This record gives sequence, structure tokens and C-alpha cells, in this order.
Amino acid sequence: MEHYDRRESVFDLIRSMSKAEKRNFKLYAARQGDPRESKFIILFDCLEGMESYDEERILSRCPSIRKEQLPNMKAHLHRQILISLRLLGVQHSPLLQLQEQLDFARILFDKGLYNQADKQLDKAERMAAELEQHALMLQVTGLRRQVYECKDIEEERLERVVLRFSAENLSKRRKARLS
Repeated sequence: MEHYDRRESVFDLIRSMSKAEKRNFKLYAARQGDPRESKFIILFDCLEGMESYDEERILSRCPSIRKEQLPNMKAHLHRQILISLRLLGVQHSPLLQLQEQLDFARILFDKGLYNQADKQLDKAERMAAELEQHALMLQVTGLRRQVYECKDIEEERLERVVLRFSAENLSKRRKARLS
């Protein structure tokens, strides 16, 4: 039975995980190394061992987590579990791989690496076509349009710089010849 009470969503997510997913999450979480992260591992272990959600039991079993911290800790834990599951699922899901390609292209675009973003979009476009993911093809097309617009702007800037440099050089050479 799925619960829709927000405070139990992380509990339901943990209960739905396989042993392999839980093991993978613990490996993922151990790499985080931040003291705050250790609290979410403690919370994970506590919730994993419960048959039903009981906030008072959580607080008594996890003395390092204060009551006012619990909502944020649960939200953080929920997000970290989803990230871990996504990383695990990418290996087995072509759709997640395609979305990852789009995410990489967006990151490269946001960094101003338009040629790299364009190459990444080529990969995403091939995958979307193979998977017949027309909606994602539209996303590829939209991002590619942005990449080309920015590349055009960069090329125009470069042309202006080259023209300005050439004009300055030409002017200096004229002055040198006249002197």
C-alpha cells in the first residue's frame, strides 16, 4: 500500500528498495564523507529496521537527530536515495541514459562549451531516434537551437575582434609607411 503522507514518503521509498538497491545506496552514501551525511545514513538504518513509521521511535533510536532537524533530514535522505537509484538505474535503462545525455549537453551548454554540447546532442539525437522518443527529440532540437544561436553570437564576436584587430594593424602599417 502506498502512503501519500509526505512525512512517510522516505519510509515508503526505503521499504520499496531491494537488498541490492539498499547496499548500493549505502556504498553511495559512504562516499559522501560529510558529517551531515552520516546523520542521513543513521536515519536510513533506523527507517530500514522499522515495520511501520513511528516518529517518536525514530527520535529515540537516533539521538543525534533533533526533532526540528527530522523533516530536513528526511527530505535530504529521500533525495539522496533517488540520486543513488538513478545512478544505479542508468546502467539498465536506455531512457535514463538518454536523459543523462541531455543533462550532460545542458551542463556543457551552461558552461559555454558549445561545440562539446553539440557533440553530446548528436549522441542524444541518435539515441532518441533509436528509441523513438519523439518528445525527447524535441528537447534535443530546442537545446541544439540554443547552442547554434550562442555559437553564432560567439562567431560574430570573434569576427568583430578579428576585424578590429585587422583594422588596427592596417592603420598601424599605414602610419608606419607614411612616416
